[in-house]
Formats: sequence, C-alpha cells, structure tokens
Amino acid sequence: MMVSMDSAMTGQVISHFRLLDKLGEGGMGEVYRAEDTLLRRIVALKFLTSSNASERSMQARFLREAQAGAGLDHPNICPVYGFEQIGERSFIVMAFVDGAPLSRRMHEGITLREAVEWTIGIGEGLKHAHDYGIVHRDIKAANILISKSGIPRITDFGLAKIQDRSRLTVPGSVMGTISCMAPEQLMAEDADRRTDIWAWGVLFYEMLTGCRPFDRGSVEKTMRAILSEQAPPLNSFEPLLPSDLNWMLQKAMSKSRSERYQHADDFITDLRVARKRLKPEHENLALRPASSGGAPTRSKTLRSASRLPGGLGWPMAITAVLLFGVLVALFVYMLR
Repeated sequence: MMVSMDSAMTGQVISHFRLLDKLGEGGMGEVYRAEDTLLRRIVALKFLTSSNASERSMQARFLREAQAGAGLDHPNICPVYGFEQIGERSFIVMAFVDGAPLSRRMHEGITLREAVEWTIGIGEGLKHAHDYGIVHRDIKAANILISKSGIPRITDFGLAKIQDRSRLTVPGSVMGTISCMAPEQLMAEDADRRTDIWAWGVLFYEMLTGCRPFDRGSVEKTMRAILSEQAPPLNSFEPLLPSDLNWMLQKAMSKSRSERYQHADDFITDLRVARKRLKPEHENLALRPASSGGAPTRSKTLRSASRLPGGLGWPMAITAVLLFGVLVALFVYMLR
C-alpha cells in the first residue's frame, strides 16, 4: 500500500490511526494530529516527506530519530511511542503536545520570567539526553514545543548523535541550522554535549533579544560571525535585563568548547540563581518578539518599557517637572 501525503490525508485511517489535521511541515517530515483508535488517545504522527521517502539515508536518519526519542523518558522531551511502516512510507508515533512551537510563542511575545523558566526546562531535557549519550545537534525554537501549561518539550532528534552508534552524517559535512551552529559544527568536527550547550545559549539569547546573535542575513556572513565575532551585549537591547545573564550567555557561547559550560547542570544552576534574583518588575518585562532574521539591532520596543507614554525617558520627565516647579515659584514671587 502506497501512502500519499497531501491535504487529502486528513480523515484517512492508516493502520489504527485516523488523521485529524496537519500540524506542520519541515524539511524532513510532515506532522499530523491523529486519533489512535485502538488505544483511544490523541497522538502526533510524523511522516517523511514524499521527496525524502525514497532516499535510504533519510530513511536511516528517520529511524535514528525515533530510536533517540524512544530511549528517553523525561518531562521536557516529547515522548516517542513507536515507529511503523505502511507500504513504502514510515512514520513515528509521538505524544501530542497541546500547545505551540517556541518559535510561534516568541513571535507573539514572551516575558523574561517565561524565557528563564523555559530555558531551564530545555536544559533539564538536554541534561537527560546527554546522560544517555545523546547529543541533539539541532536545538532551536522550532524544535521546542510549549504546552498550554507552560512546559517546554524538546522534539525532532533527526540529527541526533547517539553514543556507540555508527555515524549517519558524512565526515566533513555540515548539517543543521547554520545560525544556531557552534564553531565546531561549522568546522565539521565531532559534536558533543557542549555543542548543544552553545545552541541552547543561542536560543536563550534569541528569547531575550528577539534575534539570533550571529545571524547576519547570509550563510557566509553568519559563519564568519560565529567563528570570529562576539554577540552584542544584552544591555544594548534592553538596559533592564539583569547583567548576570550577559556573562552566562558569553560563557555558554564561548568559541572554545573548553571555556563553555562543560555540563548542562552548570548552566542550569546559574539560571536558577538568576531566577531567584529576578525583581518583580523584571519578571513581567515584555521581551522583543522574535524577528525573521538579520543582524541584531537594538530594540525600540524594549526600550519603551523604561519610557513614558509621551516618549520621554524618566530622567527627562523628572527634569521637566522640576523646571516647571521653578517657573511656577518665580511667577508667584513676581506677583508678590
């Protein structure tokens, strides 16, 4: 039986799964919300796209994704229930997360408290994967799902490196999202847990500022920035962001792996300390919505948080009030 992947799939029954609607599509697969008619639950089914289904390398990577996810059991990782094949088409059976990708939540706008909480949760999931010898290698906003209860879940282990397994990527090749890659990935070196820590730091930076720190609009410029430039400091976007977040990000995104956080636990510990230090006025600070890319620029949206509705900063407003008071006093004095 050859399964056709198009809009007509909705409503069809494949094995014991009834496809309800299409949730999304990426370069590798298409995801549908489905009803498991046997176990009577809602799940998510991920199919290889038609263009990838005939390639053996993509089939092997797809199976590797299912194996990586199936071997992990953690609240911050999307569970994999199974892997099935109908005719020439394979699909992964996953938990359905009732929520939205982090990329969409960032576009809509999030708070500082949410950014810190979700970054900690993502780190907890990465720590669990690393403990089992799995390096994700493609941590980015599109691969994080945020449930309606606010729990982040890592998904899409299609590029994962699994300890003691044969490699699927060709030595010297570069695969993944360029603007999220660590320097060693660009140099086609072996990835390890510190490679994920870099991408994790890039994602946190993007949450705080609305843009990726090394995205320069073109592949060549972005790669050059990753290898030789420093990320603009957070206070160039928003002075109200806590300063300790800046040095934490600098450490997470150090060009040298030996100078980064060596374990996810270390970054998580610092994030938790930063969370405790957040002042009430900082927790609800509205962060800049995620942009579509390009070089980082200072955010007028964020700066407005420290301005009055009329556009005057607080120092200028206070000065204006004092001058007005002096003028009133002089006027009263002259009337006498």
